[in-house]
Amino acid sequence: MESIFQVLKKDHDLQREILNDLVDENLSAARRDELYERLRFEIKRHSKFEEKYFYRVLMKDERTRNHVRQCVSDHHVMTEILEDLDSLSRESNGWRMKVKTLRDIFSHHLDREEKSLFEKAKEVLDPAQMSQMANRFRFGSPNEIELFGLASFNIFGK
Repeated sequence: MESIFQVLKKDHDLQREILNDLVDENLSAARRDELYERLRFEIKRHSKFEEKYFYRVLMKDERTRNHVRQCVSDHHVMTEILEDLDSLSRESNGWRMKVKTLRDIFSHHLDREEKSLFEKAKEVLDPAQMSQMANRFRFGSPNEIELFGLASFNIFGK
């Protein structure tokens, strides 16, 4: 059975791959559109589920709280960049530059998460929690799958 860290890492690897493909300046417009839509979906889904099923638990422990806050802040920055990208022509230099900025911020975020937060989280979570989180992250609830992205929740437990 996979742990939450393995599941998150697989997601991260997929997102890295999409972003690296997306910065290729020789992409056709159709392929760029396809990759960008996939990236938007993956980042949105991943961020929501990560905040709900992983970060929420880690916010309760002082050993991981500050790491989680920084990661949530990264998610907000990436969301803002995606909103900026949505407002630009995908044919423009500005759009391509913004995608490269997103890739750099995203890469920094993943490094922080995989190298710092994961290590601290292993001190906080027991194996059963890691496995349970992985299942919840992978599958979500039926409502989340059906209405993906529309439900609001707060990782701080309020």
